[in-house]
Amino acid sequence: MDGAESRSPTDSTVRVVSQKSPIPALWLDTSVGIKLAKILHGEKLSPVEVERLLHLRKLILELIPTGKLLCPSSDQEEEYEADRLDTEVYAEFSRLSQGVRMNPWIAVQDSQVRQAMIAHVTSSKEIVLPWRMYFHEDPFHTIKETQSRKFIVCVTSPKGSPIVAMRRHAKELDCRETEERRQKLV
Repeated sequence: MDGAESRSPTDSTVRVVSQKSPIPALWLDTSVGIKLAKILHGEKLSPVEVERLLHLRKLILELIPTGKLLCPSSDQEEEYEADRLDTEVYAEFSRLSQGVRMNPWIAVQDSQVRQAMIAHVTSSKEIVLPWRMYFHEDPFHTIKETQSRKFIVCVTSPKGSPIVAMRRHAKELDCRETEERRQKLV
C-alpha cells in the first residue's frame, strides 16, 4: 500500500440525506390513471371504485393549485402507450400533474451517482440528495405557468410511431428472456 492510507470500515461510512419535498408529493400508479380514463370515458367500474377514484381526483385537483400537494407524472406512458385509451390516460395524468413531470429513473440515478462521486472526491461524510433532482423542472414554477396559461401541453407518440414499435419489441424480448430464465432456474 505504497502511499495509500488504510481506512477502517467506520472511517468510510457516509451518511446519505435525501431531502424531502417542501410539500407532500403523491405518485399515482399507472392503474389509477387508466381507471380514471375509463370512468371519464363512461366505462363501467364498480361503484366503490368509481366513488373512491373520483374523490381522489377531486382532492388532487383542489390541493395542487393551493400549493398543498404535488402529483407528478413520470415515464408511465410506456405502460399504456399504443393501447386502448392511451391518449385519454396521458391526458388524465397531465391534468392531475398540472404539467409537473419527474425525471426518468436513469437521470435520477445519474444525479445520485454524481453526488456520491463528489462526496468521494471531497472525502465528505455526507451525501445530500436534493429533492429537486427528482423533477424535470421546478414543479412550483410549472404549476404557476399551467394555471396562468389555463391549458397543459402534452405530447404522445402516435400509434404507428417507430419508437412505440421499438419499445414494444424491447418489452417482448425482456418478457421472453425473463420467462426463459424462470424456466431454467425453477
